[in-house]
Amino acid sequence: DEPARAEDLEFAKKLREQARRRGREMTEAYSRAKSAQKKGLRGASQAHRQEAMAHESAKKELDKQAAKIIFRENNKNRKDGMIDLHGLHLPEAVRLVKDQVESARSRGDEPVRFIVGKGLHSNAGEAKIRPALEDLFNKRGLTHSLDPRNAGVLIVRPD
Repeated sequence: DEPARAEDLEFAKKLREQARRRGREMTEAYSRAKSAQKKGLRGASQAHRQEAMAHESAKKELDKQAAKIIFRENNKNRKDGMIDLHGLHLPEAVRLVKDQVESARSRGDEPVRFIVGKGLHSNAGEAKIRPALEDLFNKRGLTHSLDPRNAGVLIVRPD
């Protein structure tokens, strides 16, 4: 087993930065489209809207690549049934958890432990992933609890 490679995680960080830049460019292009629309410049508005959609598509692809690297690097040395979600955006984490729970269910696995963190590194300093996963598990009727030894780990029974 090799540790998470710093150069891969650094590359993922650069991908996230590029995605954020594309997000800003997307917002600016949509703003230009709206402004052109108000001025009655339909052609310009359409061109700006297409530019915005191209930035949005590139942003999604960059984030997808980054998430794949982050997930792989964070979990390559983890034992079965333990999945680290650190560094993932909320929609990425929820999508991966759905897939992991389904896989665990089809294999008949024991409880799955998701390392969700405590939210200390989030913008507001509050957990975002844990409450979203608790809501997901509640909606699906899945038994779940916080690890009594670590409040940053959420345990779910995939049955």
